[in-house]
Amino acid sequence: MLELKEKSQQLSTITQMSAGIAHEIKNPLTAIKGFLQIGAANPELRDNYQEIILDEVNRIEAIVQDFMMLSKPKSSIQLEQVDPEQLVSYVLRLLEPEANEKQIYLLFDCDPIQDKFETEPKRLNQILINLVKNAIDAVDLGGEVRVSIQMSSSNLTLSVRDNGPGLTPQELAKIGEPFFTTKEKGTGLGVMVTKKIVSDLNGEISYESQKGAGTTVTVTLPK
Repeated sequence: MLELKEKSQQLSTITQMSAGIAHEIKNPLTAIKGFLQIGAANPELRDNYQEIILDEVNRIEAIVQDFMMLSKPKSSIQLEQVDPEQLVSYVLRLLEPEANEKQIYLLFDCDPIQDKFETEPKRLNQILINLVKNAIDAVDLGGEVRVSIQMSSSNLTLSVRDNGPGLTPQELAKIGEPFFTTKEKGTGLGVMVTKKIVSDLNGEISYESQKGAGTTVTVTLPK
């Protein structure tokens, strides 16, 4: 009975994911098909739709990349000694142009860290990029995103806090579900990918949020 229940849950998850994938990819494909048909019938208008078509293709590519990340086996992890402060600084520099467009302040708090931390740089990089990008998307013009790191004898703690609109308890409870998102063009897959990567690194992730008071995401990774 337990085995049947587990298989039933797996089938339910696969069905839910499949329906979500079909829905998310069908929308941009429909738009691409429509604009290509318009361009074929009206060659003089073709150039007007190229940017929209490219945006929709990029959206499909992003969805596929997220699923490839979800399927990446944990066994492929390659641990290295990294400098957490240097890694966070790199990610913030990478996302600074995106933040500047919305006049968002990127702030970094870091306790003095003498030791390096053993982890896989690519996965930790992806965690930080996903969390900071989500925070930038969440805040309004002139908002603030604050990243902090702390290292103890047993773990590394990363925290990303924004002063955006925050989430209701109902929305907070759905964080990480396939295709749940509060973004207009989001898929919800970024949160799933982030949780998967944190789990691959044997870490934990938690979300705290209050409507009107912003959101804080905390990732704890063991040393």
